[in-house]
Amino acid sequence: MPVSRSPSHRAQASARRNAASAVAEVNPLLETKGLPRFQSIDVKHVEPAMEAILKSMREDFKSLEDELPKKDPEYEGVVESLEKLRHPLSYSWGVVSHLNNVKNSDALREVHQAVQPEVVKASMELSQSRVVFDALGSLEKSALPESRQRIVESALRDMRLSGVDLE
Repeated sequence: MPVSRSPSHRAQASARRNAASAVAEVNPLLETKGLPRFQSIDVKHVEPAMEAILKSMREDFKSLEDELPKKDPEYEGVVESLEKLRHPLSYSWGVVSHLNNVKNSDALREVHQAVQPEVVKASMELSQSRVVFDALGSLEKSALPESRQRIVESALRDMRLSGVDLE
């Protein structure tokens, strides 16, 4: 039987959806589903979008790192959570980088160069997390289906190549 939501809970969820939609209308780089709205993207959108995405990603990642050691890692709680964390940054930064390659301008090049160090830093924080590495290591030792096992092994390899295992 489906869980019934109270009117106030539905109103809050609706308000969050409307707020997210309004933000995406103002800044199309914050809309990370479907095809990018290239015609709506302007250089002025890049820095605020990336700042918002990075802030949200870091907050969510901190929560994930705090929770992982408290329980036995599960595939969904580690691998799928990381994918959800990375997606907005990967999607939006991919759009910005694509535009920088095909519709280059002095202004876009300048903002790309200004934001890139923070994007790289955030990516490295994720790929060099000892907490995540240890959780993936535990998953690697568990009985996972072959496809999931390959994903975990690939993630561990990528983290090693990023330097997480260097002492």
